[in-house]
Amino acid sequence: MTGPFADRLFRIAFVLAGAYNLAFGFWATVWPLAFFELFRIPPPRYPGIWACLGMVLGVYGLLYLHAARNLATAKPIIAVGLLGKVLGPIGMLMSFGDDWPRRLGMICVYNDLIWWLPFGLFLVRGTALARPLMAGTPWICAAAHAVAFATLLLLLRRGMLTEPAAAARAAYVAQNAAVWTLGWRHGCWPR
Repeated sequence: MTGPFADRLFRIAFVLAGAYNLAFGFWATVWPLAFFELFRIPPPRYPGIWACLGMVLGVYGLLYLHAARNLATAKPIIAVGLLGKVLGPIGMLMSFGDDWPRRLGMICVYNDLIWWLPFGLFLVRGTALARPLMAGTPWICAAAHAVAFATLLLLLRRGMLTEPAAAARAAYVAQNAAVWTLGWRHGCWPR
């Protein structure tokens, strides 16, 4: 996690995070109702709040780009960014209801969860935690894949294309919305 190659990977991750935040922030600021139209949910009473959130995301994007250029001073920026990316999904979970359906939780994958690994690894590099974390990472990944495979095989199979009847897939997903949402995996949505 140290050295020129690791620095290059962290720079790439931070540039990608910056570009994503700038793009999402611009979209939410300039077209604050577009998100709600896209996902077919009622628009907010005050779309300016959504536009303001877009501006904040854009500012984070600028900070991530700064972090990519200046790794030596990036830890506070990345720490605050990671904190927001941990608190975001918690806030999302607390917001689910009739006006904010669970299906919108997938936005946390792109806004938050995919950044946990690079941000977290950057913050622990050079610490006592880095070495055991690096040693355990392959085992953690293997265990995560085994759990995902078991979930796919045991819980989600009836909602995927392995079930030939589209109506049966749709019924299974509707009847098991919580399990389906928690076990969601790209490419498994019924068609």
